[in-house]
Amino acid sequence: MSANAYEWGPTVWLAGTTTLGLGLLICVLVARRESCVPQTVTALALQTVLAVFIFVNFGLVADDATYHASALAQARVWEFGSQTSSVFVGFGKESITVVVGALYYLFGVNPLLGLMLIAVLMATIPTMMAVSSRNFAFRASAPTAAWLGAVAPPFLMWAPWLRREGFALFLLSGVVVGLSLVYRGRMRSGLLLLFGLTLALAVTRAQLVLLVGAGLVVAYLLADSSRRRLSRARTRSRLLILSGVGALLGAVTFSRIPMEYWGNFLNGGLATGIASNSAESQTLRVSGVSWEFNSSPIGLLRNVARELWGPFLWEWQSPAWVVAGMDGLFYLILTFCLIQAWRWGHRHRRPIVILLAALLPLVVGTALTMANYGIVMRVRAHFLPFVIPIVAFYLQDAWRRWRQLVEPVMPWTEPPFQLPSATTVSCRVVEDGQYNYAGGTRSE
Repeated sequence: MSANAYEWGPTVWLAGTTTLGLGLLICVLVARRESCVPQTVTALALQTVLAVFIFVNFGLVADDATYHASALAQARVWEFGSQTSSVFVGFGKESITVVVGALYYLFGVNPLLGLMLIAVLMATIPTMMAVSSRNFAFRASAPTAAWLGAVAPPFLMWAPWLRREGFALFLLSGVVVGLSLVYRGRMRSGLLLLFGLTLALAVTRAQLVLLVGAGLVVAYLLADSSRRRLSRARTRSRLLILSGVGALLGAVTFSRIPMEYWGNFLNGGLATGIASNSAESQTLRVSGVSWEFNSSPIGLLRNVARELWGPFLWEWQSPAWVVAGMDGLFYLILTFCLIQAWRWGHRHRRPIVILLAALLPLVVGTALTMANYGIVMRVRAHFLPFVIPIVAFYLQDAWRRWRQLVEPVMPWTEPPFQLPSATTVSCRVVEDGQYNYAGGTRSE
């Protein structure tokens, strides 16, 4: 739909400018504590300009129109007090429907309101990346992590749309902050943040919450044990807490998945369940953007390679695939940075292990359940909050090593002898190696 088909009254303009202005003020106030105000302003400016450009020139396309229709239907339900039209809400997608629907209900039907809110949420990511880096002992690279959070190409490619990606990236960045607080020993605030944001993720992108939760359990145990040695009673209490939280998250997620998926899993096993869960991907194989599922170890490794670095050159179907290929090249560079960070960061390997342990189930689960480059390219952007602190550490260390290599080293010269004060002290040589001062004789 064209941008002219929506409401453009004074209320909409006031709401849009207020959202941007108030969001910028809050983001800047928070960013001042971490000295990343330029990164925050840059992120908000880029996200806003891209969102407005795409919306004005192309309107709502593909999934954007679906989420807009869901939010509009929800606003009509609140406005008229009864369901006047069907509300399309898929499982794990309720958050964007409710939030954008509330904006429509309060200020008017214009998708630009939702886009401005997403831009503000994305502007908080640089600050969260800086906080995570400092808490994980990557203190010197915190500004670099903030810049990566502001200008990472996948963030600029997938966030400025009326979709779930902006909400999910915001929540996952907060999850990394919570994990870093646990690593620093701030157990209560870290666990509350992890629990609350993971629940919010269950109604934003439910397919990922169990994978993220599985990784967070392992990462939490590693982060907690890194601060102090736990007694048996303390370990049991931690495991009980994790079991309760995991059961609650699992119940919330499972309750939102349609029963036909569980029937496919129970009747046909894992392979049939995976294939049925990705039927849409399988129907697109004729265009060359999807591939067959293969549950063998070699097939899994091939899918992981496609997920992280594809599409490869021989898989391109048209010149338009250059953008997708550049996206895969970006993740290949990130992989190289992670390997180098592991090689160079001998003193920082524990936080690196914690972040990668939290990420591993998400990577493997995505490789097992998704076989379409259009979906994979959007989902792998969710990996970035976990790897940005590590990549920023490598880039900062590489810059330091490069400066030491190219900058000329001045030869050391012995400074001239100077008396400690301007007062003249007379002395005479008594014998070799001894001087007679007014205060006595001293030997050299």
